[in-house]
Amino acid sequence: MHRFIADIIVVGSGPAGLCIAADLANCGCSVGIVTRDDQFRWPNTYGTWLDEIAGTVLDGCTVAEWPGTQVALDTDDVRDLGRGYCRIDNVAAIRRLSSVLQLNDVTIHPSGVTSVEHDDVGSTVRLTSGGTARAKLIIDATGIGSFTRHQGPPPSLFQYAVGWRVSGAHPYSADSMRLMDFSSEGVHSATDAPSFLYAMPLEGGVFVEETTLISDDEGDFDELTRRLHARLERDGITGPICGSVETVRIPMDVSLPDFTQRVVAFGAASSMVHPATGYSFGRTLKASGPLAQALADGLAEGRSSAALSAIAYAELWPEDAVLAHQLFQFGARFLTTLDTQQTRSFFEAFFSTPRESWVAYLQGDLPAGELAAVMLAVFGACPAGLRLRMVWSGAEWKTAVSAIRSLTRTRRSA
Repeated sequence: MHRFIADIIVVGSGPAGLCIAADLANCGCSVGIVTRDDQFRWPNTYGTWLDEIAGTVLDGCTVAEWPGTQVALDTDDVRDLGRGYCRIDNVAAIRRLSSVLQLNDVTIHPSGVTSVEHDDVGSTVRLTSGGTARAKLIIDATGIGSFTRHQGPPPSLFQYAVGWRVSGAHPYSADSMRLMDFSSEGVHSATDAPSFLYAMPLEGGVFVEETTLISDDEGDFDELTRRLHARLERDGITGPICGSVETVRIPMDVSLPDFTQRVVAFGAASSMVHPATGYSFGRTLKASGPLAQALADGLAEGRSSAALSAIAYAELWPEDAVLAHQLFQFGARFLTTLDTQQTRSFFEAFFSTPRESWVAYLQGDLPAGELAAVMLAVFGACPAGLRLRMVWSGAEWKTAVSAIRSLTRTRRSA
């Protein structure tokens, strides 16, 4: 009855699932993967900062790299962020991770999950294909809509995007990718809800996406498509669409997982999507190795199943990270109140802070105290109207103040 098929079962085979499975296997853990797909597939386009994949299991798995990254707040206000960016080569990444899994005899179970049950010594996963699989610990890496319990209500803020690859000539520098282009001339009114262009120059063409940074409204993909076509026409990009159209809907305010549960959430299931940018790939990669090592150490010490889940959540969500999450949520909610011109003003203030500050903010790994300092610096650099809007942002402002006060109390007691 208590026979385990592995030390740890990972449910899900997206980037979070395969990365943590590979890192666990490299740390000497026996691992099983439960996935609905009989073959691993990553249908989305993933981009991240070059320095975020350096030294990780996917170092070098890129299809394109750009030494520079640009933000355009308007057609005549283009800023070089001085930081390298890359597009992940999904096929190469899956191939590399699969080789690690094969080398370490990781078992693959092509099935969904109907339920997870726990007892004193481990957990049982009931499979949609019939039968069960047992392990000392279950990791949920199935993304949003997973079987993880969360502390709050379902998400209400989302990032939406529509994109495709265009072949032929384009006006963008081959040495820089366009991270955000908020120019709206010929696309939409400056008083409309903002959206921006995300553009990756590639060999023989460019990948483009029109993106709503964050919204509490249902995404209008038809409007985003119209804006993207208008933007391409304005910029003289006339080449044909290559491949399929990609649509994106990313929940931005997923509440923290219930840290008392036995299932360990990882990746988007663990609220690891940056609530102000929608990024999760780099953060997931950086967190995977330390989490795997912490669990491997716990297994070697003979820790119980309940203790292993506690170890995992302590690694993923220490108190300081929880406070930072509250501050980020305030920032995310505030951004939903801005039109295009106000968004430009906000980012002008944001990028006027020291480079190391906004780099760390975009990475999402600032300690809560430093994050609060950056947010206060941005507040001070914003025009008076935006500062008033922040102050009167209601419950979200109260949440931010509460988090800062909690941080202050924590420091005083240390």
